[in-house]
Amino acid sequence: MGNIIQPEEVIEKYMVQGVEVTITEREKELEYYVKEPQTSDKETKIVKTYVDNIYSREHPLKGMDKSSVDNEVAKLPEPIQYHIRKMMSCYGKIYPITLDPNILEIYIIEVDRPIYVRHGHFPKHPYIKTNLKFKDIKEMDDIIERIKIKIAANSSINAHEGLVDRNFYAQIIIQKEPYNSICFLKRRTEITATNLWLVEEKMLTMQEMVYLWTIIEIKVTIALTGAGREERRRFLNGLIEMIPLKSKIMAIERMPFSKTSHEFFLKVNISGKSGLDYRRALEIARRYGVEYVVMDGDEIQEKIELPTEEICFIYSRQTPLETTAGMGVRLILPNNQLAESIEYVEKVDERETPIKINGYDTPKQLYDKSKVLQSWAKLNNVNKEKVIESLALKINLMMYLSRKDR
Repeated sequence: MGNIIQPEEVIEKYMVQGVEVTITEREKELEYYVKEPQTSDKETKIVKTYVDNIYSREHPLKGMDKSSVDNEVAKLPEPIQYHIRKMMSCYGKIYPITLDPNILEIYIIEVDRPIYVRHGHFPKHPYIKTNLKFKDIKEMDDIIERIKIKIAANSSINAHEGLVDRNFYAQIIIQKEPYNSICFLKRRTEITATNLWLVEEKMLTMQEMVYLWTIIEIKVTIALTGAGREERRRFLNGLIEMIPLKSKIMAIERMPFSKTSHEFFLKVNISGKSGLDYRRALEIARRYGVEYVVMDGDEIQEKIELPTEEICFIYSRQTPLETTAGMGVRLILPNNQLAESIEYVEKVDERETPIKINGYDTPKQLYDKSKVLQSWAKLNNVNKEKVIESLALKINLMMYLSRKDR
């Protein structure tokens, strides 16, 4: 007898914005099916007419802003609305998958293979096959190109990464024949970090948090290097979380990764449209007495001296910038989240010194290890005992918060 083919078992079924999602299991393998709203030939013509008109110079909606256009489209039947949104989206064929908030990752690997996803309800199944597949290489390349255009600001010759929209972060590798390009989409998740967590799946010691908190307070410039852009962003946001609530913050970013739920948070986006650059942003910071500036350092293409006596400048860049006080700290994040520790390199004047902070270090040991803290205390006529007392109080507070969270 031949092998008996097991029937598919439906293990989950739900609706998302008009799309019917069905997840089945056969022989311990999951499959993810999407069924999009159907339109008649007449409705399909209406969709095409609206999309063509919205993009053409002569369309009847010319002169209307986006909200007005959305209001007009909202008057149409739901299936027509869906397909208009799909055609106007950069995602094309994978659009219905992007609507599902349970989809954490999307893999576009080969034209001859289905699109694969990772689903939040099934963590033990990292690659789930979908019923979506590109009809040819042109369709696949067109969608990858449309996504690439969305993130072009953060691109090299053949590697591209960045935010596509509020929901997805993309990584694209462009390849020539006989190889095809590949695209990886990862859903942005809300930052759940408290003041005890800075990097996903990695917990800092109390001493490390106190050290970072202190160098932020004394306005030492901090550079983040290593890891990937998303990991640096996550850590940068963790640093923002550590800044005392009484402080004023200006965050200067190209991509909106920061948590903006706090009243004290002032955000200025740098872009061609806004007309802002980093020099202008520093001017705004000084004018309004902003104490902290957070920036993705990739924006900066030329040398600039940062006034660390006025501003703590936290940024993400491979090459640290010069500071007027000659002090800075470079945090080297591990490329592997399972790596044991983050490396710290302090720069005082022209000398760079690596330090290792242990979970059992006392406040005095922290002070003795950190040349930045010693130099700052000397420059500002603060005695050693005061700095150590401050470190001890912060460690006690961190320990109290950790117990409270449990």
